Amino acid sequence: MDPRKIRTGVIGAGIISTIYLKNMMQLFDNLDVRKISSRGMESARKQAEAFGITACTTEEILADPEIEMVVILTPAWNHYDLIKQALEQGKHVYTEKTIADSPEKAAELLALADAKGLYLASAPDTFLGSSLQAARAAIDDGILGDIQSFAISTTRCNDLLESVLSFLRQPGGGFVYDYGVYYVTALVSLLGPVQRAGGFVKAPYLSRKNIVPGSPGYGEIMDTPNDSIAAAVLELENGIFGTLHMNAESLLRDEAYFTIYGTRGILTLSCPNDFSGKVCFEPVPRAFGVPVEPITLWEFTPFSENSRGIGPSDLASAIIDERPPRASKEMAAHVLEVLTAILDQKGIVEIHSTCSRPKPLPQKPLGALAVTPFAISIRNTLNMRNFYTKGLGLDAPLIQLIEQPSAIQSSETRTVRIQVKDLAQAYAAAQWNGLKPEGDASSFHLTDPDGNRVEVYV
Repeated sequence: MDPRKIRTGVIGAGIISTIYLKNMMQLFDNLDVRKISSRGMESARKQAEAFGITACTTEEILADPEIEMVVILTPAWNHYDLIKQALEQGKHVYTEKTIADSPEKAAELLALADAKGLYLASAPDTFLGSSLQAARAAIDDGILGDIQSFAISTTRCNDLLESVLSFLRQPGGGFVYDYGVYYVTALVSLLGPVQRAGGFVKAPYLSRKNIVPGSPGYGEIMDTPNDSIAAAVLELENGIFGTLHMNAESLLRDEAYFTIYGTRGILTLSCPNDFSGKVCFEPVPRAFGVPVEPITLWEFTPFSENSRGIGPSDLASAIIDERPPRASKEMAAHVLEVLTAILDQKGIVEIHSTCSRPKPLPQKPLGALAVTPFAISIRNTLNMRNFYTKGLGLDAPLIQLIEQPSAIQSSETRTVRIQVKDLAQAYAAAQWNGLKPEGDASSFHLTDPDGNRVEVYV
């Protein structure tokens, strides 16, 4: 029997829609994308032709009884109206960020979704990418010890961005809402909800010249009323606190600084607007004056490329399985309230909403029946443990075999042989778990973080 697919319509056919459509139709198997709409219809027709779906009006999508879920990819200023219309028509909704342009509107939408018994979820979904999932696993495993603080800083260049992306000049398109949402969503997904927040915000350039040749209005003066610089302090419900600094009047490339400080070391993350990126753990030295090399964490999910669409796919799974979606409406509304508290500049204020940390993405077990290790090399205990437990799904009795003193003392790479019941199923699981299998579903092997060869057989 074919797996259940959620019949989906897309509202909005701008630049971001291409990667969404590609992934929702080619990467994920639980979405049946049928229709797309746009304000002027021309862009919808182009995308419909490119992806073999139907172009129609938004009203037609919402009136279609076959459509179960809509994915809204329009600018933030009209999210409230579109989400409300979709919910009133009985559709589940996934929306691009932010969920609305005020906490009050977001609260109304949450109440409407609950009253209708419908699902509502919101971007960003980059916290489900391989780098932030690796960071989440490290935090949940306790390798940082007691976490006490964090520091975040980010840069962009609005001279360039506002020249080509008109929605950044519209309501809800300021730097705090449009870009801060990635960082605060990542923070909440990793460490939990915010209890108090406040900050300073500036919009130093209320107009600027379009400097990008070939863009609409090149050389003209644009109104740019939105915020572009902010500095904030956040305290989480668990007592952890830290700083958030944002400057969109600097480098275009996000020189992301995202560091979490614990009693056993610090964790340094990459830009949460990306699905992948280096995540490093620097342990506290065991002895004074003895240097410790930072460890680049192994990323054990497949979502390292631009995987926009994983949010709608997770929502589809939530609908089918009758569980909460990871990119929940509660987290989206909570993050919006935090960002609004920063924008309002009323000092340090209490955050009234809350949310649960989303569950990490599940790993798929390979179905190991037996493991036959030799004395294998273990230089990176943290990544090796993650590889064999999270990646391969080996339980404690099996994993103990590779942590024997004889294994630790070995300096040469060796071979581990793992017997499975179903090779094709194991291959698919290895792909999902980010293990990068070499070969195909009929014959493959893996390489563990320390370079040992892992042969999988039936």
